[in-house]
Parts: sequence; C-alpha cells; structure tokens
Amino acid sequence: MNLALAPWFHRAWTTATVRRPAAAAGQPGQLLHRDATLVVDDPRGLTVTCVQGCLWLTHDGDCKDLVLAPGECYQSERRGRLLVHALEPTRVRLLR
Repeated sequence: MNLALAPWFHRAWTTATVRRPAAAAGQPGQLLHRDATLVVDDPRGLTVTCVQGCLWLTHDGDCKDLVLAPGECYQSERRGRLLVHALEPTRVRLLR
C-alpha cells in the first residue's frame, strides 16, 4: 500500500508514539492476509510491531487511528479493545 495515497490517514490522527524498535532476531511474527483483523480484548502493555506490510490499529471508542509501516511499533497503554487490521499481506509481532 502506498501511504502517500492517504496522507490524512497516516499519523495525522494519532497521538500514539510510533518508534523503530531494535531488531528482534529469530522472531518472524505472524502472517496476516490482506483485510484480516486481530482483536485484542485487553491490550495494555502489548507492543504491536509491523515486521512487513502495513497495519491499521484502532482502539474502541477512539476516533484517532494509527497506521504502522514496516519496522514501526506501537505500545498500548489502554485496556479498551484494540483492532489490528492488515491493509495488505502483513507480518505482525505481538509482545507483552
């Protein structure tokens, strides 16, 4: 997915911290097909890393969404349900 096609969608609507983590050798992550969604009921303390592809993250009740590109991660500090959606074939790593 070319993020330049939706600049309003990428970063403009988020107050979350996106950072590039240190490489985690030997942890390839889970493969998500395009349009697949992971539902995390209690994401507090969870780190979501986009290893490959593109992810869209949203918390229930929050109008501010987040898009992760390869190598970026997000650490949730909230308890509200988190949806992790693959915008294209994506490899994602979830760590507590």
